Amino acid sequence: MGVVLLMLGGMHFFNLYVFTRMRRRATLAHLPPPVPAMNRASKANDILDTL
Repeated sequence: MGVVLLMLGGMHFFNLYVFTRMRRRATLAHLPPPVPAMNRASKANDILDTL
């Protein structure tokens, strides 16, 4: 009986792992594209040039 419970517990946690990865992969497909990086160094130089 103990071995059966250990096997069921192992299968349960494996299923949690698999379904979490499936959900993460599905939600990544619907995310908006990342925001482009801002060039802070060039903006800082522009501000300093106007002073």
